[in-house]
Amino acid sequence: MAPPNKKVKKEVGHEEKAGSLRIAAENKLTRTPETSTELKGQNPEQLIHELQVHQIELEMKEEELRRIQHELEKSRYQYINLYELAPVGYLSLNDKRLVTKANLTAATLLGIERNKIINRGFSVFIAPEHQTTWLRYFQALSRQGEKSVINLTIRREDSTTFPGRLEGTCIGFDDSSFVIHMTISDISDIVAVQEDLRTSHSRLESAMETGNLAWWEMDCATGNVSFNERKARMLGYPAEQFSHYSDFTTLVYPDDYEPTMQAMRDHLSGVKKNYETDYRIRTIDGDYRWFHDTGGISAYDQDGVPLRVTGLVMDITERKTVEIALAESEQRYRLLIDGVPDYILVHRNGRILFVNPAAIEVIGRQARDLVGSDILDYIAPESRALVVAMVTKRAIGEVIHPYEITIITKMGERRVAEVHGSPIMYEGLPASLNVLSDITERKQAEEALLVRERAYRTLAENLPGIQP
Repeated sequence: MAPPNKKVKKEVGHEEKAGSLRIAAENKLTRTPETSTELKGQNPEQLIHELQVHQIELEMKEEELRRIQHELEKSRYQYINLYELAPVGYLSLNDKRLVTKANLTAATLLGIERNKIINRGFSVFIAPEHQTTWLRYFQALSRQGEKSVINLTIRREDSTTFPGRLEGTCIGFDDSSFVIHMTISDISDIVAVQEDLRTSHSRLESAMETGNLAWWEMDCATGNVSFNERKARMLGYPAEQFSHYSDFTTLVYPDDYEPTMQAMRDHLSGVKKNYETDYRIRTIDGDYRWFHDTGGISAYDQDGVPLRVTGLVMDITERKTVEIALAESEQRYRLLIDGVPDYILVHRNGRILFVNPAAIEVIGRQARDLVGSDILDYIAPESRALVVAMVTKRAIGEVIHPYEITIITKMGERRVAEVHGSPIMYEGLPASLNVLSDITERKQAEEALLVRERAYRTLAENLPGIQP
């Protein structure tokens, strides 16, 4: 037997509906006490026309109703999708904290089928350590009637947990009945970012503590400052003592005050790209410590006028102490080296790196011309092979004993020098330090003695009766 034709069934259903409507209409007509005055006095043709027009109007209204119904269904479908597939979970709770409604997202977050969450106490989805917090939140929410947010650890159906955020509002019906509309969301990503920020902040604080660093910020209009309390602690003062930049600058060593203020003025006026200066500042004990201060404009107004300057300050007292000691030591040794009559030079593989004034004087060239030149340029030809051999031996680590060479002065004079050398580190690289003692006069004296000795010996040998 062939299946029934759907179109025929539809038409039959329509006819049955129309028949029932006709019967209902006739019954209503019989109950109407009078005929409409609009129809009195009209002939059958006019009545038929009027009925046809009326029928068309009804059909048009019916079509409009169908269109409106379609739009409503479409809108309803869209809202259902928005509700069910929203990126956050939607929940409705009654005054017993039982779940009365939940969307698919909420059920997914909680790891449970939606039909199993309805009429279930929401407290089972709160981690044990947050049960008291949840109860207080719910009670406060039911009383205040305003939107409230809380972060709690949410427990899924399988007992796994995640950091969640609840945002709820209460709608009251009477004194004893209300409903809580609430959203639930997984904030694991936010918590992870916050944890990374806390870790980074902790590392930064640790690094700043280790490096004797502290941040500061100044309001350009008022001069008020905010700062890391470490800045005050480095000086031994309570942080409450400082609120304006002048509270710090009054402690700056008098000789450093104006250069420090000028450095800030140069930066704010655009003369210098950054603010950077070193100064001494008085501690609570009356001593002075060296600070290195650096910063820059961190905010401008709409007209380009500086609003804030932000920077870092570092306690460099130990470094400055070393630098000053090194500078003083260098000065002492420079005075010593500059004052000795010996020729002192430093070379690397035969290229001169440093010469003292005595060497400059005897060679007769400026220091800037000597640096970088070859030492052989100032050695007599008969001594060059010896110098090259000694340089090579010292380069491979052999011990070199003092030796004599002949050098040529600016006047072309030949001078004999005794060379004492040793390996050193110069500007971070291996080099050779050489001290050349001028022994020309000594050699000449020795030669003169030898000549006299030979003369005396010859004379003695030629005297009668005297044996050498």
